Amino acid sequence: MTIGAFTFVLHSHMPYARLAGRWPHGEEWIHEAASETYIPLLQTLYDLKEDNVNYKLTMGITPVLCEQLADETVLANFNDYLDIKIAAAKRDMATFAAANGAVTAAPAAGAAVSGSREPHRQDDPHLHYLAEMVQRFLPRCQNSLQ
Repeated sequence: MTIGAFTFVLHSHMPYARLAGRWPHGEEWIHEAASETYIPLLQTLYDLKEDNVNYKLTMGITPVLCEQLADETVLANFNDYLDIKIAAAKRDMATFAAANGAVTAAPAAGAAVSGSREPHRQDDPHLHYLAEMVQRFLPRCQNSLQ
């Protein structure tokens, strides 16, 4: 007898963005979706399989998205995207681990790390933790491409 049930249905589509430039309307849409949705989902599914968890999943991926996720140029650019994000996370770790407690100006619009326009402390342990989490997570995304 099954106690409870959960249905997870994911439908994915991404506009055609191959070689469409960079942020905010370029190929980075695909890179963000891959690093923040598709790869973590696949990693979770592999973890469930390894733990012998019986799961069912319905997932629809449009041909446009499928083509882009398999494209060699998109994958090479994805690797570059991850390198840039990893380097930024390392810089953020250093910034937010500073021991001097200095206050810096809020980042420019669209670049706010904390989601706030207020000044942040350079020795902010929460922002350091978030940067460290990103720095640990993104190399796993790169390794999944191997």
